[in-house]
Amino acid sequence: MTKPNSILILVAILACPSISGAANISSDSPSSVVKTLSEHGELPGTPLTQEIVVSVDVTGIMSCDAEGSLLNTKLPVDLFDLLGITDPTPNDSVVLTGIGWNVTQTSGLDAAGNSWLSEMTIGIDYENDGTNDLYLTPSNSDMVGTESNDSQGIIDLVTAGQANGTSPTGIVTIEFFESFDDEANACEGIYDSGSLMLDVTPVPEPALSIWPLLALSLLLRRSRS
Repeated sequence: MTKPNSILILVAILACPSISGAANISSDSPSSVVKTLSEHGELPGTPLTQEIVVSVDVTGIMSCDAEGSLLNTKLPVDLFDLLGITDPTPNDSVVLTGIGWNVTQTSGLDAAGNSWLSEMTIGIDYENDGTNDLYLTPSNSDMVGTESNDSQGIIDLVTAGQANGTSPTGIVTIEFFESFDDEANACEGIYDSGSLMLDVTPVPEPALSIWPLLALSLLLRRSRS
């Protein structure tokens, strides 16, 4: 079977109707959008308004079939729990503003040994509705083998030309899949070690301001006088 080159693979990902409009971040992202962790740590503010980097361990997770396959690993991540927010209100949410990675990955585990490193793709579903909103390709190597890939920091989504992602429940689902399925019903790659870094900002429920209530009270008094 003839494979498309890596450029055509990315075009196919972005053009697919099921993921139309989704953002794609890869190892080709320009270095100008990368910030180191020391530069992109917690910002001044209360715990519920800080920008915080959380880590998700991906060690041992397999990369199997095409997107949406029941064989793929779908990892639910409770960002509220990772942020130490134990009692979020229904109006609280979490905004994903950046992403990074430091992984070692191996491809070519399929029977024919044809699966490329660049086909190992990670999809992130912000709204936990079964549709991936952001796609990450840690490797751009069109070859079989083992490779370590490091984003060298956090890739800021807005600076990279993508929109921030909002999780209204604080839970995101991460799917590990192959952008080109060399062998159906088989796992073609594995993340030997490493983690994803998610740069997130908790958004608290808006505080009830007393000033509109005071203004309303004054209006009611005047209308009665």
